[in-house]
Amino acid sequence: MKRFWVIIILTASMGFAATKHTVPIDLWFVYRDGCPACAQMKARLENPSVAKVLKRSYRIHMLNSRDLDQLPSQLPRTHLTPTLYFVDSHGRQLVPLIHNITTLDFWKTLKRAEDKRNKR
Repeated sequence: MKRFWVIIILTASMGFAATKHTVPIDLWFVYRDGCPACAQMKARLENPSVAKVLKRSYRIHMLNSRDLDQLPSQLPRTHLTPTLYFVDSHGRQLVPLIHNITTLDFWKTLKRAEDKRNKR
């Protein structure tokens, strides 16, 4: 039950933060075909409640790990999947490289990326 309320509070605060900034955060999702954790992360990104929040503040880029040359040059390369990069409009990473994480940690990371963007 506590986890439910934490997610609700984080979602509400992210909705408020999204109204303050119009410049979206680029969220690069690097996946690998046949990776179960990547499929889980993709499902998380496509979840209607998550997609609603992401649509307000993020541009989602899904990139197969075979195509890492399409990743912006200033981002570190890794072959670990799934990997999430949160990048501001200047190409700077907002949070450290994220690999497979829980749903609650995912919401916290979204909030942290928005908070850091709002401070810049």
